[in-house]
Amino acid sequence: MQKPDPGDLLRRNGSNAASVFQKMSANTRELVNGYLARIVKGVSDAETKILGSQETVEFRQAVKGHVHMPAMSFPVPKNSGIAIEYVDPVASYS
Repeated sequence: MQKPDPGDLLRRNGSNAASVFQKMSANTRELVNGYLARIVKGVSDAETKILGSQETVEFRQAVKGHVHMPAMSFPVPKNSGIAIEYVDPVASYS
């Protein structure tokens, strides 16, 4: 989670990743999502989410063997700019 900023340049610690990701063109975000899918098995998408006065990057990942669990979000430590979401692969395709 992070406070929004202009997102012109990624900070060295990545703490403004959500703002930078949000500012990217749709084509660039699609390219980044493609890279993520190749690096992390099952990742299908990432997008910026606004939560109150904060923003984060939310990732979607299909996890083998977890077909009946509801979708959940797991925020990681404060100021990391990252949240992880479990997406039920069966529900995703229905």
